[in-house]
Amino acid sequence: MRNSLALAGVALSLGRSTAWAQPPIAVVRAPRPSAGEAAISHAELERTGATTTADVLRALGDVDLQGGGAPGSVGRFTLRGGSPDQALVLLDGVRLTGRTGASVVGGADPNLLPVSMLERVTLLRGPSSALVGPNAVHGALLLSTREPSGPSALTGLAQGGSFGSLRAQLQGHFRRGRSFSVASLTVNRTDGWVPNTEAHLASATFKHGVTLANGGVAFVWVSFFDALTGAPSFGSLFDTDVFDADDRDQRRGVLTAAVWRRTLRDLGRLEATVAAVQSQQVHRNPVGDDRAVGGEDEAIEDRFLDLQARVAWSRPTVTGGGPSAALELQREALDSTRVEPLSALRASLQGRERLDLGRFELDAALRVDADTRFGAEVSPRVALGWQPAPLVRTWLAAGRAFRPPTFAELAWPTIRYARPVGAAVGEQGNPGLTPERSAGLDFGLELGGRGAPWSVDARAFALRYFGLLRWSLGGDNVWQPVNVPEATSLGASVDLRARPWRLLTLTLTGFLQRSFDQEGAALDGRLRHKLVGRVGWEDRQGLRAWVEGLYFDREGVDSAGRPWQGFFVNARLGHRIYRELSVYGMVENLLGTTFETVRGLPTPGTTLWAGLSVDWDED
Repeated sequence: MRNSLALAGVALSLGRSTAWAQPPIAVVRAPRPSAGEAAISHAELERTGATTTADVLRALGDVDLQGGGAPGSVGRFTLRGGSPDQALVLLDGVRLTGRTGASVVGGADPNLLPVSMLERVTLLRGPSSALVGPNAVHGALLLSTREPSGPSALTGLAQGGSFGSLRAQLQGHFRRGRSFSVASLTVNRTDGWVPNTEAHLASATFKHGVTLANGGVAFVWVSFFDALTGAPSFGSLFDTDVFDADDRDQRRGVLTAAVWRRTLRDLGRLEATVAAVQSQQVHRNPVGDDRAVGGEDEAIEDRFLDLQARVAWSRPTVTGGGPSAALELQREALDSTRVEPLSALRASLQGRERLDLGRFELDAALRVDADTRFGAEVSPRVALGWQPAPLVRTWLAAGRAFRPPTFAELAWPTIRYARPVGAAVGEQGNPGLTPERSAGLDFGLELGGRGAPWSVDARAFALRYFGLLRWSLGGDNVWQPVNVPEATSLGASVDLRARPWRLLTLTLTGFLQRSFDQEGAALDGRLRHKLVGRVGWEDRQGLRAWVEGLYFDREGVDSAGRPWQGFFVNARLGHRIYRELSVYGMVENLLGTTFETVRGLPTPGTTLWAGLSVDWDED
């Protein structure tokens, strides 16, 4: 699976460009970040040499990226071994994780979002519904798009690889006075490493805005996406999808948003966001024993609509704290060819106070969500941070989170099987599902960083689930979602970075966790261990090299009784050949490690890439 192989690369470009800046030494954080919050600025994103958000996140120990198997396939952001539905993704305040399923591709896929579009990436760890709302069971990923600073800039990337894989990105920034525009196009494609694993992704985004005279900003952005995914590889059926090896899934849609931010002098800062996400999913089952009635290529079509509105007020202090409040409205709807229409309306009110107490900081938040399908949810969170020395910081946080069932979970199974399989005839759905709730404790210790040539970021967590939503294989041999009454997850992670010499960067990250139900049985498919080691080299002559080793294992075994685990070696070598132009070569899975995935498909073997990039700026 490509997203488990951890793209071993620094995408190469020139001078001030993303790719030729040095590899990351330590995460650059916002002033006095809240407990459990890590922020990566645009400058640091450039120094990572990454081309997509997935490349940035993959190095973090407790981040996992499930995907469709081959380069170019759909990727899913997951945190602490959970499912994609347990980690919220927000883009400019627009929710990309929810009940409609539109989040699978429409911007939430970390393979599709170029780093050059981002001003800041913020990662919240632990139950965070009090801060950002539903689905933040394991945390949240907050993405903020940037505004161009110079008159114009053009960045591009083109690469090809094994299995007929192609990838291209093109982005332009333009500014005239207070007005600015950003246009971006991303295309991924693969023929697949075995039959029925081909996939393609395409996304186009246009953003136009104006900088307000009082220091605020107003902009609109529109994104179009289209994706076709064949049978997914490792990661399927682990709290997420229900697929067979002969399935196809096509999703397309459009996201539109308008954002207005204004500073009200001594009264604080006001922000308003409205957004609409409209998407279509066509699920095809072309061949196999479980093909749909009416032929071997019957399609199930789902149409999703997600409307959002948010108004937020904050009064930041010099250290970044201060009070804040937000009001949100959201309507989600599903119109399907197989089930009765489903819809839900949610309204929420949130308040937060951050107090700077010298070496201590207290962060308290409370949020109330009222849902037309599941009633009210109250989500509190309290965190205490302590900084006894300039290069030492520790924090402790306790919070509660929840996520409602997705429409897919409520409606499944929506396929009429060619012949009855137990009770599964595709009509009953799962109306008895209830929201998943959780409560947890998080502890963190941060050393170094903030200008030091080294950093250590260690974390430990304990999470208790009540009504955990999980796909289970029933007695009639049909997968369906269920609420697990109680479950527990315990784990820890560490990220270490150092630059012992100006040309050399070392990175080591690790993660371990255990998840088990109330009977003490392990939850199959959960990520148990992950260890990543990287060595990066860069010099003034334009030579860049990167070697990475990745080990991971998940709970459970394949059909042959072998554990789901693997060790991969990835490498990348590139060179600037002329000013804004650079070339590179990359190999993923140098050792050719393969293992069986959940549906009996092997993971890809060695994958070779070759490409070039260009980065042109007009100052």
